[in-house]
Amino acid sequence: MNVHVGLNSIGNQIPGFYILGAEYMFNKNVGIHFSYSTTNSPLLRKSWSVQRLGVDVTYHFLQSKRWDLYGCAGMGYLSTSYSRPSYVGQEFETFSPSPNIAIAARYKVTPSMSALIELGIITSLGISRKFSLKRKSLHRPENIDY
Repeated sequence: MNVHVGLNSIGNQIPGFYILGAEYMFNKNVGIHFSYSTTNSPLLRKSWSVQRLGVDVTYHFLQSKRWDLYGCAGMGYLSTSYSRPSYVGQEFETFSPSPNIAIAARYKVTPSMSALIELGIITSLGISRKFSLKRKSLHRPENIDY
């Protein structure tokens, strides 16, 4: 499992969203990626926020000692809200589907830490940490009576 944090932009929105994500690999090449992006930005007397929750299928087509190149495609849910407290009627909130198609790369600094870049509808830059989900099995010697 890979977990990452960083900054991203969603479509033509203002960049600087914070992203938290996790990817679970089904096999060497195919995985599923869950992500959550958010921002809250006071702009003078305006206030807006955007949140996205998404799921992508990933396909890792080139993996080496240092590089992991992959593509992803998926769908998410985008919530945008805006309010301008000093003006009546200057508030709205929208909910919409948010597709994603991207190509991405991880550069492995160590076997478990990587720098990450994703270019597509959602563009991200961050760091990634790999965790093993395999349990260590207990080995019982055969010649001992239990």
